[in-house]
Amino acid sequence: TEQGYDEGIAEQMEPIIKEGQKLEKILQDQMGEAARSAIFFDAAGEKILEAIEKVNNKHITHVQKSVQKKMETLENELKDKEATLKGMFDAVEESIFIFDLEGNILNENNTGAQRINKKPEEIIGLFVFDLIPLHLAKTRKAIFLEVINTGKPFCFEDERQGRWFDNN
Repeated sequence: TEQGYDEGIAEQMEPIIKEGQKLEKILQDQMGEAARSAIFFDAAGEKILEAIEKVNNKHITHVQKSVQKKMETLENELKDKEATLKGMFDAVEESIFIFDLEGNILNENNTGAQRINKKPEEIIGLFVFDLIPLHLAKTRKAIFLEVINTGKPFCFEDERQGRWFDNN
């Protein structure tokens, strides 16, 4: 586990840290504040630095793998939830169109696409008001702009070709 790994690193580092603290004390006793300036290590000191670097690299690699695994798990969960939501979205027997503040279609369900004789992938990115008759587009666009400007929802019903539409 991560905690066991961290504890193992701490155990490995303890003698190195103690030696470093002893060295620091000796240098401060002999050199005072000058001991805080750059220090050049002999071969033994280089070995200590190499050991510290190896331990740090192992820890970094472990953390990277842990983060990567968590990201993969989250991506899989997101894909599963997206598939569930898409299934629910397409199960609705009424038309659903989701569009941005400019009126470009971001998503729609299968029912909505079928009602305008298009495939769902053909509709993404289209301007929603280009898909309805001009006289309806004018009134709908005015309502759309009012909703954007006021931030208040607007609901209305209308009828076309014997079919009633509940617009939200």
